[in-house]
Amino acid sequence: MSFLTMKTLHSVLGEMKEKFAHIALECEVVGLGQAPGRVLAADVVAAEQSPGFDRSCVDGYAVVSGDTFGASESVPCFLKVLPPAQMGMATKVSVGRGEAVYVPTGAQIPAGADAVVMVEYCEKLSQDTVAVLHACAPNTNIMYKGDDCGFGGLLAARGTRITPLHIGIMAAAGVTDVPVYIMPCCAIISTGDEIVGLGEPLPLGCIRDVNTHMLGAELEAYGCRVTSRRIVGDSFGEIRAEICRAVCEADIVLISGGTSVGDKDYTRAAIEAVEKDSVFAHGIALKPGKPTIVAKVGGKPVLGLPGQCVSAYIVFKMVVQPFLDSLCGISGGLPHLTAELTANVHSAPGKLTVLAVKLNYAGGKFYADPVHGKSGLISHLMASDGLILIGDRREGLTSGEIVDVVRL
Repeated sequence: MSFLTMKTLHSVLGEMKEKFAHIALECEVVGLGQAPGRVLAADVVAAEQSPGFDRSCVDGYAVVSGDTFGASESVPCFLKVLPPAQMGMATKVSVGRGEAVYVPTGAQIPAGADAVVMVEYCEKLSQDTVAVLHACAPNTNIMYKGDDCGFGGLLAARGTRITPLHIGIMAAAGVTDVPVYIMPCCAIISTGDEIVGLGEPLPLGCIRDVNTHMLGAELEAYGCRVTSRRIVGDSFGEIRAEICRAVCEADIVLISGGTSVGDKDYTRAAIEAVEKDSVFAHGIALKPGKPTIVAKVGGKPVLGLPGQCVSAYIVFKMVVQPFLDSLCGISGGLPHLTAELTANVHSAPGKLTVLAVKLNYAGGKFYADPVHGKSGLISHLMASDGLILIGDRREGLTSGEIVDVVRL
């Protein structure tokens, strides 16, 4: 009987980075409307200052702050009212000592003013006089020119995945187009005599194809294009032929199933029949996900994932996604937060163990409740908010420990 040669997850990711260092993603320039979710291929800097003028943050009166010192409801200060500022227009009037100008939110601050008193703290006594009932310090309620971003200032760095907030600051700074990576094209092969596609009759003993749809959705959410999703039986010849075809049409190939060492586990042999000695990892010290295969075929990554859907999902999160991140310069690892574990959990010594948890927030902090269930049920993951990782030198974790939770 053959046994897998185990490697740590860290070492496998390191080997992948080294062996595929030649892969350079192409880039394209897209408008802001097409940019959300894409990854920046270069730093983006402000094309304009934002705001482009000193503006009011509130509805109120622009004043010289020193005039308001000591003002209160019982002892207000009285200021002469000048013509108001107008939205969308330059404010031509200037403010001197003993004067005030009404400014709506977003309007330009008149010259001479260094603060804005909120309208709630003012009482207009006549067309020419306003009583200020509250003192304010210099710079109160004013957003100065360039406060949001100065001309040429860095808005987002290369390797940043663009969020709606990035879109907002870029729009504010006059950026119309951004350079983004063109993510790799991917092919997915699902193997197994028992796998049946959607819409087909489901004989007793067979199961629906999950992995091509689930993995495809993950890849597309990341920004990759899935060129094909194929189901093949446990046939060495068919698997080898599909790998040949997939390597020709895609940049990355994912194969689910047939990665262990059983009689019908043909994935490794089929990969090496396409290109000899292409497999450089078969077995990762990861639970679930131990029988993972990583190969370089025609210079392209070919990964064999376990057929069991939960294991395939975990390997995608732990291996495929970090590899994709490295291709486009995303650093910092998977998004995570810290939480307090609410129960004891055991692990598999010698392997990095991945466990699902449900997050709860109370008293100003997060709590991680272990999600228990039968291995391999996708509903087990659906009931979870995140994953915790238990190191290979631990036998488990105890209730009350602070853990990092990878968000799902």
